[in-house]
Amino acid sequence: MRNLIALLALASACYKDNPNFDGGDLVPDSDDMTGPACETSEDCMGGTPVCDDGQCVQCTAADQDACAPSLVCGSDNQCRNCVSHAECTLSQACLASGQCAEADDVAYVAPDGTGADCTRDEPCGTLTEAVDQGRPVIKLAAGRTDGTETVRLTNRAIEVVAEVGAEIESGTESVIRLDGQAAKAIVSDVTVIGMQTPISLNGAFSVSDVGGALALHRVTVYHHQGPAIRVARGDLIMDRCNLVENTGGGIAVSDARFTITNSIVVNNGASTTSFGGVQITRPMGSSKFAFNTIASNVSNTSSRSGLDCASSFEVTSSIVHNNNNATCEATYTLFDGVPSPGGTNLEGLANFIEVNPVNYDEPTFYRIAENSAASNVAMPDDDVTIDIDGDPRSLTPDMGADER
Repeated sequence: MRNLIALLALASACYKDNPNFDGGDLVPDSDDMTGPACETSEDCMGGTPVCDDGQCVQCTAADQDACAPSLVCGSDNQCRNCVSHAECTLSQACLASGQCAEADDVAYVAPDGTGADCTRDEPCGTLTEAVDQGRPVIKLAAGRTDGTETVRLTNRAIEVVAEVGAEIESGTESVIRLDGQAAKAIVSDVTVIGMQTPISLNGAFSVSDVGGALALHRVTVYHHQGPAIRVARGDLIMDRCNLVENTGGGIAVSDARFTITNSIVVNNGASTTSFGGVQITRPMGSSKFAFNTIASNVSNTSSRSGLDCASSFEVTSSIVHNNNNATCEATYTLFDGVPSPGGTNLEGLANFIEVNPVNYDEPTFYRIAENSAASNVAMPDDDVTIDIDGDPRSLTPDMGADER
């Protein structure tokens, strides 16, 4: 027995149980990311192939290839998901999943790009050209590119990622339109800037009544002449998005399953449009609309200027301000008196810091001030754990897109 105890003590001295895995037991196993003692990497194998300071580890800063191509090496010598494009040294493309894209899977776009093959060294000039390459990932460089020709997807999936400051111009047509149940688009960190064109019914991002799956992360749509988002059937995910001054309205979704969180929908619509901020018709499945800010939207009918639900649907933990009216049911939501709140809803002033729509990209835009009536009164124990800025939600979270 004493010999067995001694062997276990020796083993535990050479291994450190990984707290990121369930069932930690201080006994070396395949889940542990710190391996046995070593002199060189030739002494290491399996999941800890690199020798670092006498210990086998998953990776080091000098041995990033141990995690490549999909993961990167963290400061703790463990492979992890990427958090920025720069960490993906081969492709410069960090996907929404937190994995690095493989370089051969990426088509690159840059303003004034003239490359025929959309490579990293010779990018092409438009989103359409990049999609035509047939690769699953498109990477946009900083700056404004022309996007007036619609990318129409019927039976394929793409993911669009972007550097900070990447913009696409929009005209009267959609930038991306999904037209099939097998069509899928994931778009992250892109800003769409509308051109001065006649009003349109086409959403900057749209899913037709044929269906498709659209996911938007940290996307801004500003001054598009149609709705920012129009989904007629399928699936929609929106998180941390910013929809401002889109003449055709903010979000129109019908016959779809959706999750819309941490988003700002303000100053959308016009006196001639059928809705202003958000219009929800026949929501499907377990749809969710939570922790959003809907303010100062207009339409040709006052009852549809802010939140318009043609069928019974409940929004939660949101701010509805200066929209004339809202027809959706709500819980834990702040109103400014129209309609009169009840139950867990409140009436009061949101006290936004910055509301000028030309400052849509400012960090204070429609964020709440210290004395906001939305502070610390949203639904507790919700699974939305961060806000529009990526800041953590507190145990007593704030209503709306921003956690003060």
